[in-house]
Amino acid sequence: MTEPQVSLTEAARDWVRARGGALTVRASPQHGCCGGHAAVPQAEARTPDAPEGYDCFAVDGVTVHLASGLAPGPYRVDLEGFWRWRRLTVAGPVSAWRAAPDPYREPRTTGNDGNPMLNHLLVAHDFSPAWPRLQAWLRQMPSLGCRKITLAYVIESGYTQAPELSHREYYEQRLSEAADALAREAGLVVDWTVRVGAVAPELVAAARAHGADTILAGSQGHGRLYRFLLGDSVLDLARIADRPLLLVPVHDDAPEPSGVTCRPMLATDGSDAAAGAEAAFLHLLPKCRKGVVVSVGRWDERAEAADERERLQAHVEALAARAGEAAFDVELVGRGRPSEEIVRVATAREADLILIGRRGRNPMTELLLGSTAEAVCRGSRWPVLLVPATAMIHEGALVGTDTEPTG
Repeated sequence: MTEPQVSLTEAARDWVRARGGALTVRASPQHGCCGGHAAVPQAEARTPDAPEGYDCFAVDGVTVHLASGLAPGPYRVDLEGFWRWRRLTVAGPVSAWRAAPDPYREPRTTGNDGNPMLNHLLVAHDFSPAWPRLQAWLRQMPSLGCRKITLAYVIESGYTQAPELSHREYYEQRLSEAADALAREAGLVVDWTVRVGAVAPELVAAARAHGADTILAGSQGHGRLYRFLLGDSVLDLARIADRPLLLVPVHDDAPEPSGVTCRPMLATDGSDAAAGAEAAFLHLLPKCRKGVVVSVGRWDERAEAADERERLQAHVEALAARAGEAAFDVELVGRGRPSEEIVRVATAREADLILIGRRGRNPMTELLLGSTAEAVCRGSRWPVLLVPATAMIHEGALVGTDTEPTG
């Protein structure tokens, strides 16, 4: 095995020593324009969140933690900037992305009351004024089987964000306070993490590192001025996430959470891309009152689509057989724009959680959320759970599969 090679400039060494003497060189995932992955080294003056995924050794009186997913080196760590805007930089090889073993892909047990999909949530925090509204939704997550929350804040890397990097301790303190308050209010286990890099890839990497089942982020409204809580980053997150993503409305005209989410609605077209959402819906039903299944087609508008209704009817009947007698209502809609009809039915049926599938992951499809799923996220006033086609519930456990959808 090649020995790792990490060196520090005198300025970087003294700066790290002054902050406790620990240096983490970790792999920050970067996504190329065509779906490729690369592991870009990032240096931080701290110990890693999960030390077991790092090689540890001493260099010039500094304890270095080098991510096992990175090449051995050589890496040169330097300090750039001035006064409060100083930050560590790394010069060295960019490695092929080698994901660490992911707890999300292993069967998970949660006891009689837990939910393997929502047992552990990674929650994106951005210290915006919308945080109190997001907190209100988090307080009702235990009713759906949530037992643990990890709060995550990402400091965006780059020259214009240099001042934020020097304020890391400030964000760590605020996250710690938010975690303590949420633990008291919701009766949950709550921890936190601060990361540096591109927001969406870092949130996905944080969920993997902490073993979170689902990522939760706030959505800031809809319409022409629509923006997500974290800007375009959350839309990017929806496109690249390798696990379910729960988007919760936190805009000013969003409805207040009722305290218990109990009327889930599944939107399905019967394709392989909807399989993960269907499995998640069936698993949620025992915790909720009667659910709803909606499917939108074109049979009322096109004579040649008449057999589409029969196919969807048969598919929904198969779901009903798996769910048990009278577990959900059914609405098959034969005309209209799917996203608008899904939101309309959710409102009419008083659904308070919409489940919808998103396309699978491979080098060409991971950046494609799907037009219907994206439009539903934009138009819904209630939480939307986006479930990758590859997320399945099996014998009470959430598991992942490398099988890509064929539809």
